Amino acid sequence: MFERTRAAVSRLRWVIQRRPVVDDLDAELQAHAELLVERYVASGMRGFWRSWLDMDLRQTEGAPDPFRLAKLWTLIGDTTRALDWLDRAYAERHPALVYLRYDPTLESLRAHPRVARILSEMKFPAR
Repeated sequence: MFERTRAAVSRLRWVIQRRPVVDDLDAELQAHAELLVERYVASGMRGFWRSWLDMDLRQTEGAPDPFRLAKLWTLIGDTTRALDWLDRAYAERHPALVYLRYDPTLESLRAHPRVARILSEMKFPAR
């Protein structure tokens, strides 16, 4: 497994280095991709997702998507923050909450009482 991961990282670095940079936006995207690879190599998937979260927060400039952030915190492994963002998504009536019961990223949170409360308050039919 480790060899496959190392090979994938090598291929990704190769692609990033050879991709032509057309403008400033391309340069910024290339820098983001390189940072994600570095974080993955240094810290594994949690580091990758944490870096992704940091970039997401910078790009949203004060208006983050609470459902997406809940998913990212779940991938990072921080249940408390993920649940806080789900509560915020519910308070804001986020339309993606209709996927709360089925989104595989959020599977680890479904047994939590806070998620059960959200689902109950949304009046979803029993499964």
